Amino acid sequence: MPKLRLFLLAGVVWPTAAGADPPPSSDVWGEASTLMEALEYDSAIEVLGRLVGAPEAPAADRLRALEVQGVAHVGAGRDDEAISVFRRLREMDPGHRLTDPTYSPKIRELFDRAVGSSIVRPLEVTLAPPGEGSRDVTLAIHFDPTIVAAGSVVFRSRWSDEGEYRVAPERLVAAGAEVRVPLVGRAPGVQRLRLFVLALAPSGATVGRAGTAESPVILEVRSVPATPGGAASAPLVERWYFWVGLGVLVAGGVAVAMVAAGGDSVREGTLGSQQMR
Repeated sequence: MPKLRLFLLAGVVWPTAAGADPPPSSDVWGEASTLMEALEYDSAIEVLGRLVGAPEAPAADRLRALEVQGVAHVGAGRDDEAISVFRRLREMDPGHRLTDPTYSPKIRELFDRAVGSSIVRPLEVTLAPPGEGSRDVTLAIHFDPTIVAAGSVVFRSRWSDEGEYRVAPERLVAAGAEVRVPLVGRAPGVQRLRLFVLALAPSGATVGRAGTAESPVILEVRSVPATPGGAASAPLVERWYFWVGLGVLVAGGVAVAMVAAGGDSVREGTLGSQQMR
């Protein structure tokens, strides 16, 4: 049993580079390592499951947690369960490789037997209509993080049928990515955005796709130019300068009325013409 403990622990130690920040999942790793050292494999599997099922966690961390879950099943003598976990891991990232060179031959054998299906999942792309005067359009890329372990997203788009596809910066979110694409031209009307998207696993394997360069997804974008002054469509009474001007007129009218009403009824002072020094 001590040998078993040794090779299992080798898969649960996550060294970090000197001066590097610890991974956000370090608490999970530490707790799992302690449980694995105590040969409490089922508890370790449960702890690691919190990370596997967290869509906001980095894909590499979630895949790593799955890998160690499989190792824990091997330690518990459940080879079939280990193969099932390894198969799920390889379906989420067909290019995944075991991360620790000191794993036992048995772990490596079971991992090699768990050949997953290399399915490229479809991605959904939705468009947020641009607001008045917007200079860009926002797109959301959706996928199921329980079956697609995307470490990055490749997004290409163009506004015409010809020319090169352009890269737009993307931001990974819990269940997909967000992309902003600059609009072209300022005239109102409908423009057609051609795009294709690839979701890449940490290994670089393609695990999700929407469209291709030859057959892109086409979205219709209706641009709304800014009106002069930014508020030409608002009624007069809803504009700030209407009420400011009205206030000035009212105040001026009251002052004039007060002067006119005073007329000759203003009293003379009773202090005479003394000079105050």
